[in-house]
Amino acid sequence: MNYVSFGDSMRFTNWLHNDQPSTGVQNASTTEDGTYFINGKTSDSDLQTVSRKTTGATWAVTSEDEWYKAAYYNPASNSYYLYPTRSDTAPGNDMTDVSHNNANIYTDGTNYPIDSGKYTTVGGQFANSTSPYDTFDQGGNVSEWNEAIVYGSNRGLRGGSFYDHDNDLRSAARYDCPATIKIRQ
Repeated sequence: MNYVSFGDSMRFTNWLHNDQPSTGVQNASTTEDGTYFINGKTSDSDLQTVSRKTTGATWAVTSEDEWYKAAYYNPASNSYYLYPTRSDTAPGNDMTDVSHNNANIYTDGTNYPIDSGKYTTVGGQFANSTSPYDTFDQGGNVSEWNEAIVYGSNRGLRGGSFYDHDNDLRSAARYDCPATIKIRQ
């Protein structure tokens, strides 16, 4: 999914929480209340006040800690990898490589893994490069929102995207964006 704001992400999460109604009017009962009580909030400062309900959440935008553990934690050694591809070595961007260390990233200034104009890939395209918990694309492809409020009213972003280099996939790379900006997610 591309060009999604943090507010859009919370509303989609509420829609999932409310059993994904596909017919009828979409209103406060389908998008404004569920995992998050948004109540029509649209500005960055208003969206900063929205947080996950403490009970009953079926779906949620991950917290930064949840996202980080799913991307980097190695349960076999009780340690963390540097990259979300089960590796401490920078990933490449070859979809056919079976080395288990590739992601949809910009590598050498000229090469994207797929044709120009189609820069994002379908989720799971780099099937040989899952995180330690077998999640796909936590590094590269599109940046991912998390619930953290990082700077002012800006929400957290992790994972880098297709136009980022391998450094943006490192476990220490942390970014933020206004909650109303639509990012490639």
